Amino acid sequence: TQHDLIQELFPEYQATRRDPLYRLHRRRLHDRAARVICISQTTADDLARLWHIGPERSVVIHHGVEEDFFGEPGDHLLREHPVFAPGNVLLASPYNLEPRKNLAVLLEALARLRRDFPQLKLILFGRGLVTAKREREFERLLDGLRLQEAIVRLGIVSDAMLKQIYRRADLFVFPSIYEGFGLPVLEALATGACVLAGTTSAIAEVAGTAAELVDTTDPAKVATAIAGLLRNPQRCAELRAAGPPRARQFPVEKMVRRTWET
Repeated sequence: TQHDLIQELFPEYQATRRDPLYRLHRRRLHDRAARVICISQTTADDLARLWHIGPERSVVIHHGVEEDFFGEPGDHLLREHPVFAPGNVLLASPYNLEPRKNLAVLLEALARLRRDFPQLKLILFGRGLVTAKREREFERLLDGLRLQEAIVRLGIVSDAMLKQIYRRADLFVFPSIYEGFGLPVLEALATGACVLAGTTSAIAEVAGTAAELVDTTDPAKVATAIAGLLRNPQRCAELRAAGPPRARQFPVEKMVRRTWET
């Protein structure tokens, strides 16, 4: 199974590309694999373009979303945290400091929005690829944009709390510029969240028309898209309603069955 080819696409992975084990993996995959399962068409296309393994050997099998994400999550785990108090306008996003996850652009968009939406808060959950250097840079960016009071980092949360965050947030924003799949988008759609995400890679492939898609490399466009949704409850309601049916197209059982068939 090949999840993505980020090592071939982003400069921060230069050391990985030179690593003998990585080069051995690539060579053996090319020379020996009878089938390569790709978790998206995006990955399959990258595999053909960059490693010259075409559709005669690759098969696309999407990830699936657990059935639990479709249920009513409640809100009991959120009641004790002040950020979830009535009156706050909430954005939610993963706290991942890998450059391609593009969190800095979301912060810049938030800074643009604070004048018109003074109650706007950004909830960051998880703790992905956080290093001391990246966290220092993140703190400097927060200080420069004067956003310290607008950001709430919850750390790693349970699946139960994650589902409640997806449902409670006014918007789930996924600013990543490249994904081999983008499982958080699928999970958020399943819960009935209003999702704003990027137009590139597998993100659009997964979201279809059930999310608002925007060029997430541009802070101004992200800010405009967020403001547009916050000012348009009808559009948000339409996206919330469209999410679960879209996510139903990615059941775990289908992933398992097609993997077994392959």
